[in-house]
Amino acid sequence: MVQILSVVAYCHLQGVVHRDLKLENFLFTSKDEHSFLKAIDFGLSDYVKPDERLNDIVGSAYYVAPEVLHRSYGTEADMWSIGVIAYILLCGSRPFWSRTESGIFRAVLKADPSFDEAPWTSLSADSVDFVKR
Repeated sequence: MVQILSVVAYCHLQGVVHRDLKLENFLFTSKDEHSFLKAIDFGLSDYVKPDERLNDIVGSAYYVAPEVLHRSYGTEADMWSIGVIAYILLCGSRPFWSRTESGIFRAVLKADPSFDEAPWTSLSADSVDFVKR
């Protein structure tokens, strides 16, 4: 997670919002166990100023932020996606699920993932708090 956060922080400092962060868009630079992580697929990325709001609905449904669906977002959309990535890495499943994209969007807008069942009950409070933020 540290490398993911570092990559995204660097992008945001450059005024770039990725807008399609997901596990599939991070690759290791080699097979070495100390390999660096790279973000890929900047096809939906955009430049954004600190006081600017974007309004395009873009990104992968399971990772899209509520702000994107409300058509008013900046770099916080990437932070939401990082939370979804952390959720998946910690528990092995997506926080929202539906058979259709519109159903996924409704679930994202409801934003009510469960943290009361395994494996969440066996994880550290800090891990759970990180994902909830």
